[in-house]
Amino acid sequence: MNGQPANFINIFLEKSDLYARRDETLHELLELLRNETGACACSLRFLQDDMLLAGVCTGYPHPEKRKPAIRLDQTLRNWFREGEPLIIQDIGNEPLLKRSRKAYWLDQGFRSALLLPIYADGRTPRAVFSLFFDRVGAVASDTPEFLMRIRPLFSLILDRVLYYEDVAEIQHLVQNIVESTTDAVLLTDILGKILYVGRRATEILHRRRTSLLGKFIFQVDSRLGPAFEEALRKMARRSRPLSFEAEAGKRAHELVYLQGQVIKLKLHRTGNETLLWILQDRSQLRRTEKALQKKRQELEDFVYSISHDLKAPIVSLQGYASLLCEEGNSTLDEQKRHYLQRIRANAEMMQSMIQDLLQLSRASRVSSTFRLESFGAILKETLEEFHYQLTRKNIQVEYPERFPRVTCNRMGIKLVLSNLISNAIKFMGRQPKPRIEIGWQKGPQQLIFYVHDNGNGMDQEIQQKIFQPFFRGPGMDKVEGTGIGLAIVRKVIEQHQGQVWVESSPGKGSTFFFSLPHGQRAPVLVSP
Repeated sequence: MNGQPANFINIFLEKSDLYARRDETLHELLELLRNETGACACSLRFLQDDMLLAGVCTGYPHPEKRKPAIRLDQTLRNWFREGEPLIIQDIGNEPLLKRSRKAYWLDQGFRSALLLPIYADGRTPRAVFSLFFDRVGAVASDTPEFLMRIRPLFSLILDRVLYYEDVAEIQHLVQNIVESTTDAVLLTDILGKILYVGRRATEILHRRRTSLLGKFIFQVDSRLGPAFEEALRKMARRSRPLSFEAEAGKRAHELVYLQGQVIKLKLHRTGNETLLWILQDRSQLRRTEKALQKKRQELEDFVYSISHDLKAPIVSLQGYASLLCEEGNSTLDEQKRHYLQRIRANAEMMQSMIQDLLQLSRASRVSSTFRLESFGAILKETLEEFHYQLTRKNIQVEYPERFPRVTCNRMGIKLVLSNLISNAIKFMGRQPKPRIEIGWQKGPQQLIFYVHDNGNGMDQEIQQKIFQPFFRGPGMDKVEGTGIGLAIVRKVIEQHQGQVWVESSPGKGSTFFFSLPHGQRAPVLVSP
């Protein structure tokens, strides 16, 4: 033996780059071990599942004859379990070896051998290291001890070499993903100093990569800076991901609006904390939303104006029709009186529709003032207005004693409840025990309220259309109203950033659901 384990490792580290390509690095390692032990050949087979793969070898006169994989038999499994070197001083006469294995090794010119199992973390079988000699009894007495002493260091080197190539490939893959994604990706330290910049980030922030690296993220754009600084401040005392928004007014006459997420990561080697920033450019979407909101507002203003202007001629038409009916009652024949009554009835219908259009327009103008309100108090106040109708029809109303407090516009939610309760009364039918149930349940991010009745119900086709303005389904012509109520409900709930839907079946009643944001934060209304 030419040296001690420490000397051998120092020589290997001086001559080899652990972060070079795997096969070249392992080949250097085997060459050093072969020279150190005086062996004629050396091999390293990697263990995967129950197969020993070809791995790397040196000194073989006929390497092309090596089997690409060797299945573990019970003998090899027991040997791995024991973990001791296997010394074979005479390959031709070794009883533990299979005949085919003996023939192959003898054909390669090997007469004695030493096999050593290599483990990961001192427990998991990782590989088999083999030394071969061209003479019988050539395994020196101190070789097993040398290899056993060097095995922990051997395992460490092997782990680094085997994993580096996989880590490099993963790193390359992650970089490709980051560079090809439509989201902007940046890495900063915990203070916000930029450590890495993805390609898309340079496009969104309109900066070169070299001008971003080393800067603090809140210094990149003075208009976006406050939002980034606020996100940094919040991340200093939390471990969960943070979502935030950054709006920068106008850049080159265009609105800049970013949605982002910050994720705190901890480096394994140093334990330092790093922040991963993922930014999405929603500027075009926000501009489109604002343009759409403006057009919608213009349309609602137009409807309001037309509805308001039509009130006067309709009222006038009603008045003249009434006068003709009263003054011409004795002079007009039956047919003409019928025509006048039809004109009068249609004028009243038109007035009712115009009144409902105005109400729908007013619903669009629900105040943007949102306060923390008692839902139970709003409900009781609304039910008081229906006391006469509920009593006259003997309708039982059930609701829990406690409701959550919600951030809402009080008049808007009262309008929603009023329309839903009114609908439940109108379409109760001839139930022997009419009942309305009002309740709530907690969703993941929203509070869900419902108004259930045991009335007529409706089929699936009607459910798809019922929230449209002035929709009147089959059999609804005998029910008072113009069909604007549920359209108002949808409008108000959408302003609260919630949703409304119905579940129903004919003869089994209907349940109207609407959701409101959970928590005390007021919904954000986009102004035109």
